[in-house]
Amino acid sequence: MTPERIEEIKREYSEPMKWAGDPAVVLELLAALEEAQQMLEGGSYAIADVIAERDTYHMQLIEAQQTIARQREALEKIEEELTDDTTERAQQINAIIGAALGEGAES
Repeated sequence: MTPERIEEIKREYSEPMKWAGDPAVVLELLAALEEAQQMLEGGSYAIADVIAERDTYHMQLIEAQQTIARQREALEKIEEELTDDTTERAQQINAIIGAALGEGAES
């Protein structure tokens, strides 16, 4: 129902009892009501689609954050092992050099 038709109905049937008995107006109003209801239902489906899409992206974000956390932990372990390994190797090299020079190993 167009805004013009709504205004026309308001003007023609400003008194409630005047339009209550007019089947054409009642049918037109029922049709407008059904149309509005269908529009609302269509909007509800659109909202449900947006929510489902948002939930999908949210799950992907959670998975990505978990992957990043696992990779960070792995990198921290590698860094720790490299640091320990480098320290140990430096001590071994100092011991070898010290032995070769006839000195005690210094660390």
